[in-house]
Amino acid sequence: MKLTPNFYRDRVCLNVLAGSKDNAREIYAAAEGHVLVGVLSKKLSGCGKRSCGYA
Repeated sequence: MKLTPNFYRDRVCLNVLAGSKDNAREIYAAAEGHVLVGVLSKKLSGCGKRSCGYA
């Protein structure tokens, strides 16, 4: 899934995390595209605390 952000006055109005692709689509529609939506994932394969930037 790829959605193109629709900036408002050259700025992002919302930056949110969604729980699923369907939730991301609903957020995108409700914000009329003035949003950047990330989708939460339970899989962090190969991501140890140090390799992901955590101290």
